[in-house]
Amino acid sequence: MFKNIWFILSLFLIVIIFLRLPPENNGLSNFMGNNNVFGAPTSSEQTLNSIIVLAIICYLILAFYINIQGNNF
Repeated sequence: MFKNIWFILSLFLIVIIFLRLPPENNGLSNFMGNNNVFGAPTSSEQTLNSIIVLAIICYLILAFYINIQGNNF
């Protein structure tokens, strides 16, 4: 069960981080176009940054937990 949550969380983080690339970076700018999925308002940007930080912390906790369970002698 934890591995499923960990996998979904990792996919979520990959998608969110790729969508949050700065416009100067041409990596996915041609792919995404000019639609600005996560627009400019600072409050929504702050909320999204908080969600990303929380997701990263949960990802790391689950990664450590899964690793400890796998090394259980």
